[in-house]
Amino acid sequence: MAATRRNILNNTQDRDRFIDACIALKMEPSGFTTADLGIPSGPRASVSNVSTWDLFVIWHQWAMEQSSSDGRRNAAHTGPVFLPWHRWYLLLLEFQMRRILGVGPDDFGIPYWDWAHDGTNNTAAQQRNALALWGFMGSDSQSFGEVTDGPFTYSNFPLNIEQGPGQTIRATDRGLRRSYGTQVSTLPTVDHVNTALAVDFYDQQQFDRNAEGFRNSLEGWIPNDLTPALHNRVHVWIGGDMLPGTSPNDPLFFLNHCNVDRIWAQWQQNNPAALYQPQGQSANTTDPLYRQRVGDPMYSILSSDPPVSAMLDVSQYYNYG
Repeated sequence: MAATRRNILNNTQDRDRFIDACIALKMEPSGFTTADLGIPSGPRASVSNVSTWDLFVIWHQWAMEQSSSDGRRNAAHTGPVFLPWHRWYLLLLEFQMRRILGVGPDDFGIPYWDWAHDGTNNTAAQQRNALALWGFMGSDSQSFGEVTDGPFTYSNFPLNIEQGPGQTIRATDRGLRRSYGTQVSTLPTVDHVNTALAVDFYDQQQFDRNAEGFRNSLEGWIPNDLTPALHNRVHVWIGGDMLPGTSPNDPLFFLNHCNVDRIWAQWQQNNPAALYQPQGQSANTTDPLYRQRVGDPMYSILSSDPPVSAMLDVSQYYNYG
């Protein structure tokens, strides 16, 4: 049975289960340490225990380090695979959440945060901790300190992995950091989302952060009177640990990406004849579009590498309510 993913503001049960699952996976030992995985020490920790949650942080960071041969894109961002890769990533986390909660697909789906609805509020209503979401996800840390309220404080949700100098990961031992609305003052709006949805083709040459198309409009490299836009802007608006490649340290990452996936699913429904691009399959790993073509394997450290094509029909996995 397919799961239903719902707006986190409208479903208390999904909200509470999401928070419980985040904390449980953060506290569940994976059996690895950072030393086991070749992750260097940091100034706060020489070796850290790696939780199941941390494996998703590491996977995301390592995917960003898988640069294409021309340097224009990586295995998860700045290219066509951005949307299918994150769909697969969400699916595996959703599976782990159901496992640790002891529920089935009909009982839980990752909820989404409709940030465009909140972004339609006036600027003052978006500042600091004015939005309803922060009432149960915790406030920001102000001045780049650590979050001190809500469910994701250090005692419940200690960070074991962080991005250090040179954009590589290292061991750490600290709390989560956020800084709402300090680097950009507003979230994207419904009008911005509708502008992206009006684009009727998925992607095109050069298939990078400069390419026209729906994917890049939603990823947020192409401004539609915003810089950065949409997905990228949400990361920057939250700030703190949502800025580097280790951004899945913050559970808000998954609420953001679930909404991104919801917008993509809506676009797919609106444009059933619009093909994923690029088509075909890469002849070898040195192809600049390796892991981006529809027949290519996506990068994964927690499963076999499914083809991009396996992520194009959302109906077999879940629906949005």
